[in-house]
Amino acid sequence: DNSFMIPSTTILPPHVTSDGLSYTNFSNINPFFDQSNSNINGYSKNSNNNINVADNNNNNKRESVFSVKSAKELAFVFTDIENSTLTANMNPVAYKKAQEIHDSIIQEAIAVCRGYEINTQGDAFEIAFFTVSEACKFCLRVQQQLTETKWPKSVVSLSTCAIEYDTNDGEILISGPRVRMGIHWAVAGSFSSKSHDLTKHTIFWGPSYTLAREVGDIAFGGQILMTNDAWLQLRSPSQIRDAGFPSVEHLGVFDFSHIATAKPKSLTSTIEQQEEKQQEQEQQ
Repeated sequence: DNSFMIPSTTILPPHVTSDGLSYTNFSNINPFFDQSNSNINGYSKNSNNNINVADNNNNNKRESVFSVKSAKELAFVFTDIENSTLTANMNPVAYKKAQEIHDSIIQEAIAVCRGYEINTQGDAFEIAFFTVSEACKFCLRVQQQLTETKWPKSVVSLSTCAIEYDTNDGEILISGPRVRMGIHWAVAGSFSSKSHDLTKHTIFWGPSYTLAREVGDIAFGGQILMTNDAWLQLRSPSQIRDAGFPSVEHLGVFDFSHIATAKPKSLTSTIEQQEEKQQEQEQQ
């Protein structure tokens, strides 16, 4: 479909994932959208696009833990910091501080948006949400808070974390570590889950779970990508309203047929290993 326009400065991904079978339409969510189409390296902004997410009650985490176990459909979100190894090698101390702030922002947004933290691997997060709108609110909230954070000078002095400004009005477009994000709506039968025997933490695997990981992996730092399955959910009047009416740009159709036969790397997550170790210590 060539009926839409893509700014020449937008960097398109080389490939994207499908619904676990053969292909997908792929969309890009702009956390900062300007109808005048001003952008730098694919980042656009709108100074009036404030992300307003009402904090839920203190039972959100408990609700997520118990409800996600029986959910037949979920929105999976995968995130990680682009060029994290390179950044850590530049200045290990500065990167450690940046990751601590990054992790705090991610975990706070998970709690606010009713997410379930499936796994963490270094600077990467794997999260489940009950709706695509909640997944989008999470991603938009994180991207905006990363940009609005007053990062230490040692962090923004790194080339991979430098502040980029709008050439028209001088406002900040992006700042700090560049976090890439992928969203996929997993329908019933496209993933499996179970509770770990010892920790009771819910773990996931299957084509949709693998697909969501690859969507996150191919995004660029500061970019939020979603599959067509996610977009079909988000475009409903109630969900697009709940997500704050984000700007969504269609990027085309891409082949990812290998996902259907992909196998999970491991069914034991970092979280489970940490919980097992903690329980073993408590039993001693």
